[in-house]
Amino acid sequence: MSDDAQDKDPPVELPREHGEKRRQRADVPPAGDERRQGDRRLDPRVKIEVWVEERRDDREVYYLRTADISAGGAFIEGSIPYGPGTRMQLHIPLPGFVPFVVQAEVVSSGDDRGQLGMGVKFIDPAFDLVAAVKSLS
Repeated sequence: MSDDAQDKDPPVELPREHGEKRRQRADVPPAGDERRQGDRRLDPRVKIEVWVEERRDDREVYYLRTADISAGGAFIEGSIPYGPGTRMQLHIPLPGFVPFVVQAEVVSSGDDRGQLGMGVKFIDPAFDLVAAVKSLS
């Protein structure tokens, strides 16, 4: 065995998304580190304040205000955030459209300025909602 081979760190198992594993040298940072520091949104945000309804059990209605919205989700500001993974039904009245009903899931709490609120992603949004949001930009 050469001296070069003895000086190198042995490969270690590092977790990947969805439970897969990969082999990588211990001195090389995981590839996902840089991505997590940046914006992970797939769609551009539109700054718009809209009051949305969160409905629960056909009896409870809560009014929440968006700070921005995209085809994939929204940031709801000024509300005490629910925990990540919480699902809700939102009724979103975009200007010039009939209100849209969409299931959403909380993915983050607060914004990059420490503002009270939560980021939600839409779960299987209807094509009409996606088109309506894109028409706002």
